[in-house]
Amino acid sequence: MDYVIEHSEDIMNMSASDISKNSYVSVSTIYRIIDKLELSGLQAFKSHIHFDRERYQKELISVDYNYPFRINNTNHEIMTKMLNLYDQTLHSTLNLVNLDEFGKIVQKMYDANVM
Repeated sequence: MDYVIEHSEDIMNMSASDISKNSYVSVSTIYRIIDKLELSGLQAFKSHIHFDRERYQKELISVDYNYPFRINNTNHEIMTKMLNLYDQTLHSTLNLVNLDEFGKIVQKMYDANVM
């Protein structure tokens, strides 16, 4: 489904048959993916794509990790860039964490018998 990733904005205004035709998969494949993602339907799928695209775009607003500051930056600019670096790191980390699995792990740790 590379088409969906590459054309995420266009998907918002397409029907299942349009997505099917443009991505060269059957309509039933699209609905199998929707079921696999445990979504309620095509609109939920589109919302999911939109939300993921928004998160990804926030990660693109980045500061160069290797050279975040310039010699002519003011103290305020340096602090703002540091804030952006930390914010970007937290967003990237959050995008990597499956919160359902994390909750299960925390529960297992809580339930463990520790002496």
